[in-house]
Amino acid sequence: MLFYMTGGRLISILQTAQYGSGSFDGKEYIDTVTLGAGFAINNQSIGVAYYSSGFNGVDGILGIGPVDLTCGTLFPARSSCIPTVTNNAFEQRLISNESIGISFVPTTTPDIIDGALTFGSADTSKYTGDITYVDITSTSPANRYVGIDQSITYGQGGPTILPETAGIVDTGTTLLMISSGAQ
Repeated sequence: MLFYMTGGRLISILQTAQYGSGSFDGKEYIDTVTLGAGFAINNQSIGVAYYSSGFNGVDGILGIGPVDLTCGTLFPARSSCIPTVTNNAFEQRLISNESIGISFVPTTTPDIIDGALTFGSADTSKYTGDITYVDITSTSPANRYVGIDQSITYGQGGPTILPETAGIVDTGTTLLMISSGAQ
């Protein structure tokens, strides 16, 4: 994904944003973000970093989660919330549902990319059966993210590793982390 300014306006001289595994210092702009043909999101906040930590080897992150996850992450504007691309796309009627579909599929070679991200719904060619929706967990600290209640078993019908726990679903995390209580 390549970003370039199309006449955006600077709205903050300096911002510091903190998120789960890192932070950035930079400037905040408002501009149009185009993610595909006919999918241009107007008035989107963009953080342009001059320093970042926690994301080595990547050019940036795309905020697609709920707006609530952005509240309190900016300094000095701790009371501010920032509409995400998903929220703005929904508000601008580019998508009919404020949701995303994510397909994690292992790749076998660098040339074949099997995963997918869709805005507004799940891609029905990427799954079989019904999708089950669950509430965000009330268990801390997972409730500060897209956290879910879960139980973990080894394989289909295998032994239970952790009967009851909370975890997070995070498209920006490359590792799965399981509670140290899992045996």
